[in-house]
Parts: sequence; structure tokens; C-alpha cells
Amino acid sequence: MRTAKLRRALVLSFLSLLCIPQIVQAGCTYAHRFAGEQQEIGVQLYWTTASESNNARFIIERAIDGGDFESIGMIAGAGDSEEETRYEFLDFDAYGQYILYRLKQEDHSGEAVYSKTIFLTREMTHNFMIAEMTGIHATEVFEVTIDALVDCPLKYTLTDAEGEVVLSEELHLPRGLHEIGIALGDRKEGIYRLAIESGTVSEDLTFRKIYDETKPRTTTAQH
Repeated sequence: MRTAKLRRALVLSFLSLLCIPQIVQAGCTYAHRFAGEQQEIGVQLYWTTASESNNARFIIERAIDGGDFESIGMIAGAGDSEEETRYEFLDFDAYGQYILYRLKQEDHSGEAVYSKTIFLTREMTHNFMIAEMTGIHATEVFEVTIDALVDCPLKYTLTDAEGEVVLSEELHLPRGLHEIGIALGDRKEGIYRLAIESGTVSEDLTFRKIYDETKPRTTTAQH
């Protein structure tokens, strides 16, 4: 009786394996763990797998200065492999001083596991950079786009060709892109210098105010 029950259980178990597809989660054995290092053009991330099973992809996630993790890129996995596979990802848009990275490893059914989180501290040599400017000639407005790499105070000062300060303003910029427009309509033609400062870093931009040829010149009557 006991033998019959055991045989029946084995048959049912065998039938269940035939009818129900097995779900194999992604798995990786790492030869070199997930790591990163700062370079001049960004942060280089790298890792090496010794073997992979049902591995569809790696999703690279990043969190900056205490913010939430967000996806910044994806690299296809090797699927099923018993050979070493090296992966690299260059984060060109690495900003902020404290950066966290992790890998989200997904299988073909969407199941995922996470790597350990790595922490990098970037050496901040400057708070901002000049992203764009209108050019070396301006008529009514001189525009400059500031890329604030971190939240920072910023001061800009406009001087004329004689070195006289004609405009000065202080701002506090949150991280991101900001457009600054310097009105020139009432200012005389000539050379101007715009000095932009934040902390110990400053940038100088030189441009010429020229007359707008689309407008008629005003003349003073002679008596």
C-alpha cells in the first residue's frame, strides 16, 4: 500500500514537471566584482562574470548626493555562459560629489537581483561651467548658460573697457542649467568683460556690444 502511494506521488511529480514550465532565475558568478573609478571624462564602471545563467541584461543605476536611484544605462547579458565576460560602462554625466552605483541583473522573465552598492566621492574642482554663450558680438542682450554642477552661490560682474563696474549681481543657483541675460540696450558700444565667480573659481567672458543695424540711428540736431 505504501509502495503504491509512493509510486503515485512520483508519477504526479513527474507529470507536474512536464506540464508546468520551470522558472530559472538569473544567476552570475563574478570573477571581478562591480567597481568604479573616477576619470577626467566621467566615472568608469566595470565588472567581470565567470559564468552566467539565464542572464538577460545588466541595468546600471545611480543615485547622486542622497537622491533616489535611477537607471542610466543597460548592457545585454551573455545569457548562459561558462566563460569570463568583462563589462564596462562609462558614465559621462556623472555630477555631484557623492555618487552611489548598483547593478540590477535581470533574467528573461523580468526577475531581478541587485549587486552590492558602491560609493564614490568625486573631487569637485569647480562648482559650475559655461555651457553656452551667444557669441563675441551682442546687440540688445548678451546671454550665457551656466551649468551648476552643485547647488552653489554665484556672482557675476560686468565691466566696460575702462574697467568700470556697470553691473553686479549675486545669485544662488540650484544644480542644473540656468540662463543669464545681460541687457545691453542702453549701454554704449564697445568691449565688455563678464566675470562669473563661485567659490574660488572664476570664468571671464569678453564680448563687444555693437549697434543693431536693423534699427535707425538717432542723430542730435546741430544749431
